[in-house]
Parts: sequence; C-alpha cells; structure tokens
Amino acid sequence: MKSVRSQGARKDNLTAKVSVMPTAAGYLEPFEVGGVHKLNGAALLNPKNVKLNKHGNLPRNKLSQLKGKEDTFIGEVSTRYGENVNGVWRRKKAKKVKKNKRRLKRSSNGTRRPRQKQRPPKLLIRFGDALPVDPVLGYQERAQQMAQSLMPAAISQALDEAIRTAK
Repeated sequence: MKSVRSQGARKDNLTAKVSVMPTAAGYLEPFEVGGVHKLNGAALLNPKNVKLNKHGNLPRNKLSQLKGKEDTFIGEVSTRYGENVNGVWRRKKAKKVKKNKRRLKRSSNGTRRPRQKQRPPKLLIRFGDALPVDPVLGYQERAQQMAQSLMPAAISQALDEAIRTAK
C-alpha cells in the first residue's frame, strides 16, 4: 500500500515509526475506531438500477454520463409517502395510446375531464448521508500483539549481542 510509511530504528534514532498518510488515514479511521464513512463529496451514492463495475462500485464517469442524457435529471422528488428523495432520476416514457381510439368530445356543461396522471420517474442513484461503519480493521490490536510477542526475544538477542561485542 502506498499510503503506509515505515521508518526503521537506527543508532542515532532508536525509535521506529509506522504511519498512514493523512488522506488515507481520514477514510480508514472509521474502520479502525468506528463512526460514519468519510465522504469526499456532499453525499454518499447509493446505486439502485445502474450497472456497477466488478468491485460493486459506480464506474468513474457514470454520474456525468447520466447527467448528459435527455431522459435523466438530478434533483429532489417528493414521493407519494411524503418524503423527499434526492438523487439521479430517469423520466419514464408516456404510455402509448391505442390505435383507432377516438378523441373524447368536450363536455356540454363545461366540466373538465380529470387530468391523466404522469408516470413517476425511476430512481437510479440515491444521494444519502454517511452510513455507520463497524470497526473491522484492528490495526492497533494487531500491532500490540506483535510487539508483545516479538519484542522480548528481540531485546534479549540485542542485549546478548551487545554484551558479546563489548570492549
């Protein structure tokens, strides 16, 4: 991993360091200690009916590709349940009218026919808030275990070597 750096101990500096670069540390921290996902943009993308890549993510240019299509739009839509959903939507085509169907005549008393309802748009990608993350990495526990198991032998070996080569 390019984001992990290590510096070994030397004679002039007896401490060794293992560190994670700040950018990677930002998005890895929730996986170590818990919390919510770090979001780079304004929202977490939750794909619904869009083809994903082999890793299960949105392809890089998918959002801009969908933006360019005429039948899609990005915005907030109120559902019939009263909640506002923000995301990428596809407008559905109107239902085709059957052939040879006559147009209805105007009513004689001036009342209007009820308006034919428009088909609701289809949600492609939902913009959501950051989701909670369960801590799964356990870097610090692993480092502690490794230090406790390997340090005593390494220290005794180094002391033996120092005593053996003492002048």
